[in-house]
Amino acid sequence: DGESHFQGNASRADRTWPTQHFHAASDGAQIVSALEESAYPGTALRRTMLLIEWPAVPFPLVLDVVRADADERRRYDLPLYFKGQLIESAPPLSAAPTLRPLGERNGYQHLWALGEATLPMGERLTFTWLRQGRFYTYTAVANAPARATLTQIGATDPDFNLRSERGLLLRTDPVRNLVLAGVLEPHGEYSAAREFTLESQPRIAALGRFSAAGKDAVTIATTTGEQLTVALSYHADPTVSHTLDTGGETHRWQEFFDVSSKPPPATPTATGGETP
Repeated sequence: DGESHFQGNASRADRTWPTQHFHAASDGAQIVSALEESAYPGTALRRTMLLIEWPAVPFPLVLDVVRADADERRRYDLPLYFKGQLIESAPPLSAAPTLRPLGERNGYQHLWALGEATLPMGERLTFTWLRQGRFYTYTAVANAPARATLTQIGATDPDFNLRSERGLLLRTDPVRNLVLAGVLEPHGEYSAAREFTLESQPRIAALGRFSAAGKDAVTIATTTGEQLTVALSYHADPTVSHTLDTGGETHRWQEFFDVSSKPPPATPTATGGETP
């Protein structure tokens, strides 16, 4: 809702901290999940992050799942700051006709709104930039309509000493329960000296999220058909078994999380017949 954590009161913030739900490391995955219930009265914010090694992509992926549950409808802002050169976004960003601050208080007055794109509920956002010869693509999807705004720090700065850094702000429409999944994918290579570009397009082609009964699942699919599913439970007892329907498939797991993958669909092969 455009408010600061703890209403901007640093001493109040120092008296509380998030509660760690779990952290774990398994073959090819590292995960941590935490809950914050004091930053905004009546709102529980849960964030789960995974670092995943998946043979279908050349570099590890970062999966970020943000879950918010409130006693009333609230608007949520999720910023992503990046360094490098913006390459492209889908849907495309429309440039703001006039330069204006994003808001009037709580730090928003120091963010220039450079451009924005509208995201209907469930529509996937992709945002690609280049840094030090590597491409990075952020892909996100939420269970609420949202708006993506390209921002730059420095608006209405009386001392002209704020660092001029760009960011992408995802702002949802007001909802009581929010689930937003985002994936950061490094890919490709660019060399100005050797004059070549490799794999400037991301390999992630689809991102889906499924939620039911306090559980979440995120599916990631590549351009060649491989699929990865990450299932999350926030139950306090790690021995409880869980099930969740992920778009026609029933996913079952135990403990707090599970990571599973599927190969691409088999390509039918032609069979030769006898020549009469």
